[in-house]
Parts: sequence; structure tokens; C-alpha cells
Amino acid sequence: MGAYGLGSRLSVYHSTTRIGVAENILNGINPAFFNPASRFGRGFYVGGSPSTTLAELAYHGATRANTIQYSLLNRGFLNATGPLANIGVKYTPKLMSRISQKLGYEGILFQSLRSQGGINFVLFNNFGKLQNGTIIF
Repeated sequence: MGAYGLGSRLSVYHSTTRIGVAENILNGINPAFFNPASRFGRGFYVGGSPSTTLAELAYHGATRANTIQYSLLNRGFLNATGPLANIGVKYTPKLMSRISQKLGYEGILFQSLRSQGGINFVLFNNFGKLQNGTIIF
């Protein structure tokens, strides 16, 4: 898993599409705004790089207003970056989401389908894992 090894602390990014939203997120992540139609359903999505978050937005026809950088402790995530797990990410993500939550995972680490070599995380709970949030763009 390289730089995404279990227990490693790494920088992750969340891009917003409207001015002012990043400031609101930094005041507290509100699950009421999570989209149930997202790939893994309701959750807070972050990418391993700003370019990965931009590729995800572009796929949905959106552009970035701001990007937040966080520090994240990579512990408590289902690692779905391997070839077999990646099939689940692509074809049955909502099932993976339900199973991982029932097994006690706080989120899923997965390969981006929009950014070659990109990595994403979805957090279902324990948003305190995201620390030192700063607007960088």
C-alpha cells in the first residue's frame, strides 16, 4: 500500500464547488449534506491529491471553488485498493459500504475511477480523524 500504509498520517484533500462551503465544512462536517447517491452512499469524500479531487468533480461537470487540506490517520479503513476489491468499488460500491460499516470500519480507501493512480477515502463517521483543516486554494 506504499504511502497509504495502515497507521500512516497523510495529507488528504476535499474540494468544494461553491464559495463559502469550505469555511462551513471547517466549522464542522454536517452529515445532513451527504449525498446518498454518491458511490458509497452517505459519507465525506477526500482524495489523496488535489488533482484527484478535481478529476472527481470534473466527471460530474463541476468545478472547484476551494480545496481543503487535512491530515488523516489512516487507521480504521477498509483497504479496497487491490485488484479484487477494485471490482467491488466499480460494480457494487453500495454493498461494499454496507458490509464495511457492519464490520466496524470507519471508511473505505479506494482507487479513484476518475484519476489514474489517484486514491480516495470515504469516511462514514469519526470525522475527528480529519485534523488541521486548511483552505489551500
